[in-house]
Amino acid sequence: MDRERILSLLRTERVRSGSAFAGWAAAIAMNSWTAAHPFIALGTIGLALAWTVYLFWPEIASLKVVYPSGARVESPAWLYMFAMVSLFMALSAGVLSYDRISNSPRHISGDEFAKSYLQGGHYYITDFVDSNNLIEGRTFENC
Repeated sequence: MDRERILSLLRTERVRSGSAFAGWAAAIAMNSWTAAHPFIALGTIGLALAWTVYLFWPEIASLKVVYPSGARVESPAWLYMFAMVSLFMALSAGVLSYDRISNSPRHISGDEFAKSYLQGGHYYITDFVDSNNLIEGRTFENC
């Protein structure tokens, strides 16, 4: 096969749809494998979205709404309500994601492990257990 024929096959709707599906499947898989790294998970979702927009940009760019001349165009009230609720949900999801990422537990450093008194942090409790699954000689405050 020559190069032009291969490129024309890659531009078909079926191949682009399959590629977009594969991108989203990979993003979902990365989310499940990288639960401890939320920025990587969010990044893979962003990449899947960007890949999908890139693949279907010709169709997106060609979308146009045409009204007859002299027609009075009004958007229904439900459309504004839907838009407001969607924006609120997106904002809430962003705030919750940021809060979960900033307050998620983290693995301790060597200096923190040496301390017997820990205050105001978010840690994995399993980082402090000994071989008998006990935690001794540690004080945790607001952790």
